Amino acid sequence: MILETLKLYNVGAFNGWHRFDLEPENPKKPVVLVGALNGCGKTTIHETIQLALFGPQSAPSQRHRKGYDNFLTHLLNSDADQEDGAVVELSFRHSEDGEERRYRVRRTWKVKGKRVQKGFDVYIDGAADKVLADLWQEKIHDIFPARIASFFFFDGEQIEELADFERLPVLLKEAVHSLLGLDLVEQLRLDLNVLATRKRVRHTGEAIKKQIAELEQELEEVEARRQEQLEQLEELKREQSLRQSSIAEKREEFKQSGGDLFEQFESLSKDRAAAGREMNRLRTELIVLSEEELPLSLLETSLAARSNVSVRSAVAQERERAALDVIAERDDFIRNLLSDLKVKKTQTESVMDALAADRVKRTETLDKSQAFSIDRQDGVAFDQLEVKLPAAKTAAQKLSDALVQCHKTIDDLDRKLSSIPSEDQIAKTKGELKSLTNDLNRIEMAENKQNAELASIEYRLNEIKKKISSILEKAFSEQAAATEAARMVSYIESARNDLDDFGKRVVKHHIRRIEQLAVSAINTMMRKETLISQVEIDAETFELKLRSGDWSEINVRRLSAGERQLVATALLWALAQAAGREYPTVIDTPLGRLDSKHRSKLVEKYFPAASGQVILLSTDEEIVGRYYKKISPHVSHSYTLEYSDKTRSTNVVEGYRFEETLQRAH
Repeated sequence: MILETLKLYNVGAFNGWHRFDLEPENPKKPVVLVGALNGCGKTTIHETIQLALFGPQSAPSQRHRKGYDNFLTHLLNSDADQEDGAVVELSFRHSEDGEERRYRVRRTWKVKGKRVQKGFDVYIDGAADKVLADLWQEKIHDIFPARIASFFFFDGEQIEELADFERLPVLLKEAVHSLLGLDLVEQLRLDLNVLATRKRVRHTGEAIKKQIAELEQELEEVEARRQEQLEQLEELKREQSLRQSSIAEKREEFKQSGGDLFEQFESLSKDRAAAGREMNRLRTELIVLSEEELPLSLLETSLAARSNVSVRSAVAQERERAALDVIAERDDFIRNLLSDLKVKKTQTESVMDALAADRVKRTETLDKSQAFSIDRQDGVAFDQLEVKLPAAKTAAQKLSDALVQCHKTIDDLDRKLSSIPSEDQIAKTKGELKSLTNDLNRIEMAENKQNAELASIEYRLNEIKKKISSILEKAFSEQAAATEAARMVSYIESARNDLDDFGKRVVKHHIRRIEQLAVSAINTMMRKETLISQVEIDAETFELKLRSGDWSEINVRRLSAGERQLVATALLWALAQAAGREYPTVIDTPLGRLDSKHRSKLVEKYFPAASGQVILLSTDEEIVGRYYKKISPHVSHSYTLEYSDKTRSTNVVEGYRFEETLQRAH
């Protein structure tokens, strides 16, 4: 299926007629690029393509809270003549049984008071076909089933919803069931349930029929409340998503303006004071060390050589003096010993003279060699100098290094403190951030309240259903078991069980292929090619598990926001491929919610390969600069939507003006 042209008249921001050629020039250039500022008509193009194809079954009209007619009224250009109404016309071609057919669908509507007058025409190969127009829902289901359109028509918000892995199982279940047509099976189960109820009611008394009718009326009212709650919850989720995006942007603005540093002022000031105290302590220790042995390190080389000789000489002299005293005592001891032994006087005198001469000689030698006088304590101190001086130098070096590091820390802290803006400078941004955060808290509280009310409503729904079933079972059991109605109900119950079993088998059969396609898509787009090697989807709970190259499970909470969004996009791509047919892919705001680190892979790997026809609806902050350079070889043609305040309408200009403006600016 290839979209050829889209024509709009008085739709959204487009006043009057406007035409878009959507068909790519050749298969190597599948991309049609449309650029626009917010509010200029991107979303209108996205919605009207779906509206033309699917009408009331289109996702945008289904999401509209007040129904299809109100959705059409909302699309009507506010400045257009209400009598003229609006027109959406889409041409496309599609191959059927080997033959290519050209279709043109045209939807018109105008508002008459509180009523919306609608028209629908279908042309095939140029000829109007009224029968085909009446049967269009069946025909378009054969060409392009509306239930799988969300795999091919989506925006950044849908990707972000899929990237929320806590909500993913519910969304993935809906997607897989739509892909496999199991939503039809589920509808058949519900229809069988209604049929069984009617069969039972038909064979009950009037009193019970009245009771059942009252319960069914209550059931209908409670179901309506449930739908209203779901719509309100969906609206709250959209508001929550918008607030979260706004908060992220405002936090970045707050950070860029120095707000983070302002909030750290007290902590930074304490760190600065502590660093100042540490520097004073280090300086004091260095001063104390400088008052002891450390100054001698300045004369270490010469002092070591000279002091070693002098000190050792002085110590040796001191030892010689001590030895002379010992020798004198020894000589007296020898004299007394000789006397006691009765040695002759002449011999004793000869010995004593020799000893006296030795003492004189030793004394003369000591007097000639003395360099300076030193006592024993000073000698020991000089001996210890060789040990103390290196230790003092090591301690001083450590203190000096610590002092240098302390200076660096203080310089960094002083720079940060000097760059902190005043409170007045960031007051506006801080106030806006606080207001957004308060809004988000309010929305989350409202969401919790709505969830609690929804749980209460669903509980009441189940109670009513159980009560109806109980009454019918009791009344029906009182009838003859062999009646035709009993047999019919038995068959219906059997058929419902078979449908349950069929649905589970279908999911298990196809889920493996979806997993393989998802792995391939993820590894094509992810920057870390080896990060994810396996995707596992539980066939019953639809819980998603990701495994790394060593088959260990990846904690999805540790994936960055960008990686989660790429995984979500890859899942959409895998589901689209699993559909087995090639349809055009239309993406609104394709990069808006994706961080810059992951945009390149999407531009390089996904957009050119997503389909044979890819229509990108981009803002001025998305596909520009290097992203435009990467995608431009794949772009067939492009448009820019420019809003005119004078005409209060959007004009369609050929070419991508955002890139031209950027180039002129440089």
